[in-house]
Amino acid sequence: MDFDKLRTFCRVVEAGSFQKAAESEYVSQRAVSQMMKKLEEELGLKLFDRDKNKIFVTPVGRDFYIYVRNMLQKFNVNVNALRYEASG
Repeated sequence: MDFDKLRTFCRVVEAGSFQKAAESEYVSQRAVSQMMKKLEEELGLKLFDRDKNKIFVTPVGRDFYIYVRNMLQKFNVNVNALRYEASG
């Protein structure tokens, strides 16, 4: 599991679709779909329900989103703090 998958997962949840997330990440919809499938396999969790051209975040997917979003925010805050310390 890597940060790119986690960031993309958040984009998918926020956008409500693989296509919209792909557009915001400048990658193909297929790449996002494959990335989310691999993330689900790595976690052993079903994060999305898929119905033809629509996706729905599962309850566990919603919980995971909250966790990942908070983790990524904390990571960014800490990296920025380290950059500030290193610059001055």
